[in-house]
Amino acid sequence: MRVLKLAWLGTRSTAAAETADFFARVLGLQLEQSRNDLWVFKLPDGSAVEVFGPANPDNRHFSGGPVIGFLVDDLESAVAELRQAEVEIVFGPRSSPDGSAWVHFRGPDGNLYELTRAAGVSRSDIYQPVTPEAAYQSLAGHPAWVVEPSRIYRDLRFDSFSSALGFVNRVAGLAERVGHHPNIRIHEWCFVQLELYSHLTGGITQKDVEFALALDEMLAGEAQKEP
Repeated sequence: MRVLKLAWLGTRSTAAAETADFFARVLGLQLEQSRNDLWVFKLPDGSAVEVFGPANPDNRHFSGGPVIGFLVDDLESAVAELRQAEVEIVFGPRSSPDGSAWVHFRGPDGNLYELTRAAGVSRSDIYQPVTPEAAYQSLAGHPAWVVEPSRIYRDLRFDSFSSALGFVNRVAGLAERVGHHPNIRIHEWCFVQLELYSHLTGGITQKDVEFALALDEMLAGEAQKEP
């Protein structure tokens, strides 16, 4: 799985009102809503802090301190990995109408943790924008990559359609390992074009440059293994 950032913190307390007052008055957190013995605070990036009082029916399994939530890029796959590792799932997965979803699990330390797909949490800070000039400099030793104002791309030619498909599968494996996925286009039966840009920022990011370098490293390693 790929954890992107911390996105949520929840705590249940008999002193919920006092805790919520402390978060607002002392820490300066922005209160978004208060109802049913629940206080919800939102941070500037959309992350949430929630305080549950004794009368609130949600998350009654919380005990022993705050629970932190990790934002992941693929919750379903992450849950499958937890189960494969025989991690105790305490609650969920559950989802909400806004597209958010979450699961609570118990770590080796006995504490509860959350994996979440929080719809309102910004991911833009994960993808650092890069100017075309900076991307060109980073790829100066990799002339096969073409740098344009909002994307980088590379065309590769293979001796057969099946070879092109085999390459696409290897690119897919690399994309899964690094957590970044290029646009892939097979054309003229033996050509493969890889296109990189961030759908979140609409331009080139450091992730795109890093993937291009990783792809060239993979190709160089494959060339060394050829007889």
